[in-house]
Amino acid sequence: MPAETGAVVCVGTISQVTCLPVADLSLSGYGQTVQSTVLLGNDVVIVAQQLSRRGQPVRAVLLRPTTADLALLRGSQPAAMRVEPVDTRPGPVTASTVLQTPTGQRHWLLPPPTTPREPLDLAGAQWLYVDLYDEIEDYLIDQLHKHPADADRRLIVNLSSSRPLDKARGLADLRPFLVQSSHHGPGTLPDAAAALRDAASSSYAVATAGPAGAALASATGRHLTTPRSTKPKVRLGAGAAFSAGLVSAALAGADEQGLLDAAAHSATAWLTEEPGGSR
Repeated sequence: MPAETGAVVCVGTISQVTCLPVADLSLSGYGQTVQSTVLLGNDVVIVAQQLSRRGQPVRAVLLRPTTADLALLRGSQPAAMRVEPVDTRPGPVTASTVLQTPTGQRHWLLPPPTTPREPLDLAGAQWLYVDLYDEIEDYLIDQLHKHPADADRRLIVNLSSSRPLDKARGLADLRPFLVQSSHHGPGTLPDAAAALRDAASSSYAVATAGPAGAALASATGRHLTTPRSTKPKVRLGAGAAFSAGLVSAALAGADEQGLLDAAAHSATAWLTEEPGGSR
């Protein structure tokens, strides 16, 4: 694909995430003293920060942030990252918690959902990255249909790990450039990526499995990448760093294997250089 430049718009929500390690999701041993990790997210924030630090002009469109959220973000906001809140509300920092097992299984404890009353402004967005979390799914799909992707705008959607095929089908008439999702079910990663691509009618689809690697499906075939470390880690924020690598490689005109390799490199750099997954 040809290299392209221009504005990247990243759309999603913001919260301060606390990650609590647990042995398993049955919560056996819950209440014991554990070392938690705190990270300013969600994925859209990390993706926008990563892209802007690579010199890419970015607009981070945040849905229903609080005034305290925006104040906290200003402390870590790169110069090339422009923040555009949609329907700001008063209040403290939005907080969420995730319970994470050593194998990467997660259970999220989320704040009550709040749907924006204002429309999205996607003017000038040549590339659009969207976090399609359950709590903002209806609003975003409605807004995306009002701003459909075309020859001048390419849509990349993080479906998260919740109901990815259902969400993909809801996007099919928009024909996204790329959809991605975490894969935790039966079947191989390449099969999961192919199923996502078929459901979304997208040019590309990526299925990830944390330390187990990722697969990409396209019209020309399937591609696979494996962990870059002999001791792969599970750490909060790596999935968002993977997404940032995908977007950055797409902007640079990478081929299918190049997209995956760049995303894997970005996630590996996060694991080795920064503290702190994505949904």
